[in-house]
Amino acid sequence: MGIAIPMLDLMFFLTEDQDNPRHVGAVLIFERPARGGADIVRRVVSAYRRARPVPPFNRVPVLIRAGLPEWREVRDFDMRWHVQQVTLPPPGSDAQLHELVAQLHAPMLERDRPGWQVFVIDGLERNRFALFIKVHHALVDGESGIELVHRSLS
Repeated sequence: MGIAIPMLDLMFFLTEDQDNPRHVGAVLIFERPARGGADIVRRVVSAYRRARPVPPFNRVPVLIRAGLPEWREVRDFDMRWHVQQVTLPPPGSDAQLHELVAQLHAPMLERDRPGWQVFVIDGLERNRFALFIKVHHALVDGESGIELVHRSLS
C-alpha cells in the first residue's frame, strides 16, 4: 500500500504538461579547492551516486483512474540518470552555463522515476564547477529545498 499524495502536490501533477512543467531548479557555482581540487568533480559525482535516496526522493507518483493517487517507494535507482556529469566546451563561460541550464531545465521529469536530477557541470572558466539540481515541486517547496541543498553540501 502506498502513501497518499497530498492534494496540493497532486495538483502539481494534474496541471503539468510539456509546455508547463512543475519542477524547480537551483544552480550552485563553486571554486575548486586550491589543494586536491583537480578531481573534485569526479568525487562529487561519485558521492552523489553512492548515496541512497530517502523519502520523498525515492518515490514515484501512481496516478490511477480508480482510487486515490499515491506515492510508491522505489528500491532500485539508475543513479547514472539521476546524477550526471556534463562538461562545457572551452571557454566555459557563464553564458554557456546559462544556456546549458536552460536546456537541462526545460524537459519534464519522467514520472516513472523519482522526480529529481543532479547535474555536476565541469569546465567552467576561472577554475570553477557547478551543480544544477532539478526537483519536482511535489517533492519540495522553495524553503525545504534550500534546507536540503544546505544539508547535502556538508
